[in-house]
Amino acid sequence: MPNPTASALHPRDEIARSWRRLWGDAPPIPVHVADLYPWRRIRLDGSPDTGLDEPFHVSRSEERRRVRAVLDGLEPGHDTLVGLWIDEEPPERGEWTPLPGLDGRRLRCAQAEHVHVAPRLDRTAVDALVRRVVDGSVGMLLLGPPDLAWLVHPFQDGIEILVASPERREELLDRWSSWLCMHDPWYEEAVPGPDALLD
Repeated sequence: MPNPTASALHPRDEIARSWRRLWGDAPPIPVHVADLYPWRRIRLDGSPDTGLDEPFHVSRSEERRRVRAVLDGLEPGHDTLVGLWIDEEPPERGEWTPLPGLDGRRLRCAQAEHVHVAPRLDRTAVDALVRRVVDGSVGMLLLGPPDLAWLVHPFQDGIEILVASPERREELLDRWSSWLCMHDPWYEEAVPGPDALLD
């Protein structure tokens, strides 16, 4: 007799399918996703209130507030998010297979490293994870909606956003232009410099 509580597709299987569809062969590690899809990436290091004049090193509560502002700006009123994170230094990209099957709460890779998977995080759980990022006990965190159409990677003193389409990236570049990271190698391509304004 079938289990009445079992869904047709397990939430973690849905995550794997969405990841393969939108992010292809990239392992679920922020640095590798950004490396494979740099045109989908935005990096922020200011705040929505004060722009880039604020010091890079801010309080932990301010870092958490920035992440919450970004999440609310990307999808206002969201109830749950997907979380992917690792506890260890990431292996080289070639050591991973793209989301190679789900086992419990982890994604296995060729060298037995793992990524934690949380299919449904409420706001309290998200805030707790971000607090661990700020404290340095969790690294390489990705947060996104169930369909993974965008990913937020909070880290100490900054936030990286990865979006599934160039159009969405352009929209966000316009919306958050006052706190783009000027030290990002993609910044010059995203925002014209003063010389471009003279042409």
